Amino acid sequence: MSEPNVNLAIKVMEAYELSEKIGLPPFLYGSKKQQDWATCLRIEFINIHMDNGTKPEDVWAVLNLRLDAKWWIEQKGRLGDRFLIVAAKAYIKKHGSIERALEALDVQKQRQYERYESYLDARAKYREEREAAAN
Repeated sequence: MSEPNVNLAIKVMEAYELSEKIGLPPFLYGSKKQQDWATCLRIEFINIHMDNGTKPEDVWAVLNLRLDAKWWIEQKGRLGDRFLIVAAKAYIKKHGSIERALEALDVQKQRQYERYESYLDARAKYREEREAAAN
């Protein structure tokens, strides 16, 4: 293993240890590699916002709401953005509790999956019709 890979492995291991120590919820979505990266990003997010004086409960709201590793990776360049905090708090407020907000996110993810399946079905049907018409 090269030195950069060893350093990365150590960083990931330390991020997991810290995540466990402070009780961060596990990711519900994402590959192992995505979860490793996102775990490091969550620790970075905590450090940035604690250094900026953000209220711990505001930071915790984002950490509890965003359990998709891909989401953290997509936000990697914006971890210090106050909008992430404001958006999470507004989403939780809209749904009344963190539990309901998480349920809403699951429903949203399910709808996206269903739309994707519907698209795949329509595409397959279109191809079949084109092939039948060509023959």
